Amino acid sequence: MGPATITALQQLLLDLMTDPTGLLIAATDADTAGRRYAARLEDMAADAGVRFDAILPPDRLNDWNDALRARAPVL
Repeated sequence: MGPATITALQQLLLDLMTDPTGLLIAATDADTAGRRYAARLEDMAADAGVRFDAILPPDRLNDWNDALRARAPVL
């Protein structure tokens, strides 16, 4: 994550802190990098006192692009 992304996430988390229903959801790939990214987001949310959840691609797929291609109609 670059500095601008971190700044934007910190601002989002500040906004979510004031909302009792606030929740940060990460949709990451099911690989090492995706899990590491989700863990970092979870840490940021925990530091802000914001609930966190992560979702992975369905059907034991590794990549969200694969999941989207699997849903796309064949033309």
